Parts: sequence; structure tokens; C-alpha cells
Amino acid sequence: MVWTVERPMHYDQRQVIICLGMLSDAPVTLISISMCEMIFATKTSVIELLQRKQSAIFSPHTLFRSGKYCRFIKKAVAQEAMRGNSTSTFNLVRCKLTLFYDYWQMNEILEALLPRDMIIPSAFETVGHIAHLNLRDEHLPYKKLIAKVVLDKNKPKIQTVVNKIDAIHNDYRTMQLEVLAGNHSLVTMVVENGLRFHVDLAAVYWNSRLASERQRLLNGFTHNDVLCDVFAGVGPIALSAAKIVKHVYANDLNPCAVQYMEKNSVLNKLERHIEIFNMDGRRFIDAMYASRKAQSITQVVMNLPNDAVEYLDAFRGICKDKPKDKEYALPMIHVYGFSKARDPEFDFHERIRIALQEVAVNVEMRRVRQVAPGKWMLCASFRLPISVAYAHTMSRMQAHQVKSF
Repeated sequence: MVWTVERPMHYDQRQVIICLGMLSDAPVTLISISMCEMIFATKTSVIELLQRKQSAIFSPHTLFRSGKYCRFIKKAVAQEAMRGNSTSTFNLVRCKLTLFYDYWQMNEILEALLPRDMIIPSAFETVGHIAHLNLRDEHLPYKKLIAKVVLDKNKPKIQTVVNKIDAIHNDYRTMQLEVLAGNHSLVTMVVENGLRFHVDLAAVYWNSRLASERQRLLNGFTHNDVLCDVFAGVGPIALSAAKIVKHVYANDLNPCAVQYMEKNSVLNKLERHIEIFNMDGRRFIDAMYASRKAQSITQVVMNLPNDAVEYLDAFRGICKDKPKDKEYALPMIHVYGFSKARDPEFDFHERIRIALQEVAVNVEMRRVRQVAPGKWMLCASFRLPISVAYAHTMSRMQAHQVKSF
């Protein structure tokens, strides 16, 4: 039996219940727009489509947004039933169908609830049990409603919904978050690359959307590498790399991030493969290259897109006190940055040249993701030039130390 539906709807001021819901106790196939498009395009037999089902419900979206598909299927069912034998059980019956809140998907509920022409905030970042929204100004009057729908439609995985209420301005890269729905705990656990990471979104930085970029970076490391992670956070790159490379030196300015990185290294049984530091990035680079550790470092990661390029001057003269006749393996540097320029690659390359005070820097540039209209996050990878490593001009840190002395 093939069922079609009328569209009764009513709106409750507290919560919209779109009434287009249960109908038959028989096994049911829900025919969506995509199925109709397949039938319409390929002339697939409706009888074949329904042969193992006692009934089918045409989705309201099918009937009321795609009239041509509905008309085609009605006609096809009638024609095929007539062609068949006289005992055909396929009939076209009109009925009323009521589908309650639980039936509808998140986007459909939000589309019905929010004003017409408003962009539906359907995308969010998932951090453990937390859904992290970035609502536009136009959404803010409806933020609690949006959060409730997001929570309802993504349980039990999502237990907390938050919204970022300001851009990241502080040195620790922490975000100001407002809890809109669910429990108020911002301490969660994230699983990435087979590792578990404890994260407190109120105190440390984490971005799940960079998981694929982190994996791309890790794919370039080998067991012969020694990694220096200048802005390591809670350790998503440093600890994942510790499973691959010989050794990892990881640093972050945020003492909370360092505590979580230490905790995560023990949790994942990687504490023997990583040394963790808590200092300014430039001071960390100077300390590493003033020690014997410098000779072993082959990879340097600088994932602080707002400021990382400004720290590149710390690499000037890191080998100036070492004899040039002795060969030192200079590291590959992977530095991240943002650009709003018309040509973001050229803009970022120029800023790298200026920071290193070197024109001849061969850079492999990659666009990571567009973080806002006209704003790109990029990754530049390059071998530290010999002329920079052996330069006799001082870095900002060295100059500051001289002045202080």
C-alpha cells in the first residue's frame, strides 16, 4: 500500500511541534526527495522499490517541495498497478499523517523555528561531549532555543552546548565561552589518533577542526626525527608524534595546558618519549638551541597562527657559535599563520622573509582552511636557511638580554 500525506501543521509558542507523524503498524519505507530523484531520473519501477514493503510513506518534503516527483510517482503507481494482474495490492490512498518533534532532524526544526531567510546554524565543532557553536549576531536572540535543539538532536553524544562570545585575545589562547544548554562542565576527553586527551575548554585551547591538518603533518614524520613543538597546547601534535619519532620536546606558555599535556602523556604512556617545558616560545627556541639537544632536532612545529611568524627571528644565529666546518642538520620548520590578503600565500611568504631577514627562503605553502570570509589559515614548511642559522645579527630575545645586562 502506498501512502501520501496532507500537511497539517500547528505551532506552539514554547516549542514548535510540526505535526506530520505516525500512520501504520505495517513495515514502512520513507520515500525521500533523493529517492524520488532516483526514480524520476532512472524510471526505476515503483513496484520494484516497494516490493518487500507493505506500505510506504512519502516524506512531507517530497510531497510539498517536489511536486513534479509526487505527480510522477502517483502516475507511475497507477499505471504499474493497471499493468499488473487483477490481484495487485498496490493502491494510492490519501491520509493525514502526524510527525512529532522526535521525527524531525535538527536542521528541519531550526528552519521551522527561526525567521525566514536567516542562515541556519547547523554546523558546530565537537569537543568530547561539548558542541561548540560560533553563532552570528543575528542568531543571538535565539541562542537558547538553538542550543536546546542542538542538544536534543545530538544526545547522548552531546551533553553541553557552548557559544564563543569573543575572539581569542590573550596569550594563552583561551576562549570566552557561554554555556547555553546542558551541563556546565567544560572538562572533557577527546580521542584523536588513538590517543586520549583531557581538555578543559575554559582553560586551554583545542580545535577539533584541525585534526586532519595535524594528521597530515604527522604523516611527514619518521622514526629518525626529533620534534620540537613550540606552541604545543595540551599535546595533540606532540603526543601523537611521540608514537612515531625518536623524541619530542614540547612547550607551551599556558601553565594549565602544560599540566594537561603532562597528564595526557602519562594517560597515553608516552611520558618517556617527551620532555615538556613551560616558557615563552622565543625563550624556548633559544634554550633548545643553546643546549646539546640542538644537534638532534630535525622538525620544528609552530602552530600559533596569530603570532608564530613573529617568533621566527629566534632562529637567526642559532649556529653562529658552532664551527662551520662541522655539519649540522638544520631543521624543517612548519609555521602557521593567518592572512586576509588578496594573495594569502604571497603575503605570508613575505612576512616569513621579513622575520628571518632573508630573501632566499624556499617555502612550501599550503592553505589549511578558511576561518572567515576572506581570511585563510596557512602552513608554510621550509628548511632553515644556512645563512639564517649562522647569521651574526641578534634576535629580539638576544638583543633584549644585552640591553638588560
